[in-house]
Amino acid sequence: PRSRACVRVTAPPTWVALWLMPRLPMFARDAPQVQVEVDASFDVIDLEAQGFDVGIRYAQSLPTHFKSVPLFEQTYVPVCTPELAQRIRRLADLAGQRLLHETDSSRWAAWMAAAGANQGDPAADRAVAKGLYFSHGTLAVNAALSGMGIALTEPSFLAQGEPKPKLVQPLPFRWSTGNRYHAVWSSRTPLSPAARVFLDWLKVQALSARQQFAGDSCA
Repeated sequence: PRSRACVRVTAPPTWVALWLMPRLPMFARDAPQVQVEVDASFDVIDLEAQGFDVGIRYAQSLPTHFKSVPLFEQTYVPVCTPELAQRIRRLADLAGQRLLHETDSSRWAAWMAAAGANQGDPAADRAVAKGLYFSHGTLAVNAALSGMGIALTEPSFLAQGEPKPKLVQPLPFRWSTGNRYHAVWSSRTPLSPAARVFLDWLKVQALSARQQFAGDSCA
């Protein structure tokens, strides 16, 4: 049987790779008695049926059979290497750069509109029309780290603790999708002590991230 000191977590792959993994060593240090099992999946998994203690969901509202804690808003900012950022001073400068898309160009188009680009703006249209496409956000961010272009990502997905930032935000505009990331668990199943320790830690980390990225720059 599974140890009571184990917590099973299911979450979207990008959240796992860019938000959880850089912070997980802190949890391992602070709660060595708790074993964490992480499932990175795009599937909306039935927590009870598949034996998960905690799930991460992004949505405006959640089904009533969940208990939940909101972590942070789903917000996107452009990120690139510091070297590339030196060539970007205004929105129109993006027309000469490669944008890195997650699946399709709709997210960049929405960010452009939020940043004030007029519908039909030639510079915005040129920027959005070209670029590279990836199946999920981790790949786009990794491409940005390689200097291949500019990605959109959640500010708190940027790795913490670097003496010199690997990615910076070249323009100050943010776009909020209206969704929030939530930690969820079944209202029909009591949380184990290990799951509660992990959930309490998640809340502290999410609060710290919200405070750190409350400003306009994630550099």
